[in-house]
Amino acid sequence: MANIDLYFKMAEQRINWVDWAKVITIILVVFGHCSFWGEAVFFQNLVYSFHVPLFFLLSGYLHKDSSDFKSYISKNVKSLVVPYLLLNILVLCCVILPGMILHNNFMHFEYYITCILIGYGHAPAGPCWFLVCLFLVKIYAYAILKSKLPLQIAVMVVAPLIAIFVLVVVSNESVNFLLSNPLYSFCAIPFFIVGYHLKKVDLPTILTRRLAVFIALVALAFLVALNEVQGFAGLGAFGRYPLLYYPAAFIGCILVICVCLLLNNKQNKMIITLSSGTILILALHPVLYKIFAKFGQMPHSALPNIVVSILITILLYYPIVIVQKYIPVLIGRRKIKINQP
Repeated sequence: MANIDLYFKMAEQRINWVDWAKVITIILVVFGHCSFWGEAVFFQNLVYSFHVPLFFLLSGYLHKDSSDFKSYISKNVKSLVVPYLLLNILVLCCVILPGMILHNNFMHFEYYITCILIGYGHAPAGPCWFLVCLFLVKIYAYAILKSKLPLQIAVMVVAPLIAIFVLVVVSNESVNFLLSNPLYSFCAIPFFIVGYHLKKVDLPTILTRRLAVFIALVALAFLVALNEVQGFAGLGAFGRYPLLYYPAAFIGCILVICVCLLLNNKQNKMIITLSSGTILILALHPVLYKIFAKFGQMPHSALPNIVVSILITILLYYPIVIVQKYIPVLIGRRKIKINQP
């Protein structure tokens, strides 16, 4: 009982709706990586249109300014780059390499190492490409957020246009392989900057429950309509009409934020823990999904897949607790600190 009291004392220092948003978003990331067939692909496309942008927006919301570039870089290397490398090495050594040894087939080993070094999505802990991308965004943000608002807006427009031109117009496979993270980070800048400025607004006060419900319903309707038009779209893959990607992504972000504001008065130990360990969930959920797939036929429709996604996320609760206690470096030294009364 004392431990629970301490957890909730610590929770008072956190932004509760952001914890909810991080957990819901990581569940949607897991959901997006499930297998879908037929009409159910629409729900996968719906989630892909905004789940990664929302993580960048939340990262911008939680961003703290710094006057010391050296300490700023050091902090973000420890919280993003080091976990990225360690988690990829962990999955490579504990999951992929044993299979290579068993079958005496090391043909793809060099490819995996290359993917790790360039932050490509086919690395052993593939979804962790996000950590490298966020690190790059934070480097840009250090300079961008010190400039005046008109220049920030200009960067928010120009940077994605450069990325869209290279990824859509040039559309070169080798360029995408080698420069995917730099280009994706250009695409992510608008979400990060908007998130940064959003923290200046007292959202829980401005958005009453009725208003939050109304906005969420309107956002859902627009999001569904846009995805009917767009088809598959994501960061670096902009759908049929690239200019519609950002409106759809921001609308999806608004939808989830409104839902999380409705949950703002509900604090939960599991939500706090899962929120603080999203990096571990990002890295390990494909491994769990493959284990599940070996033991039975995985679902291919939306509702069963959301159940699987929630189950995978919950199963990683205790690994997060263990890592926080014994190996916090794996999740960027995000050890939960509880002040004793």
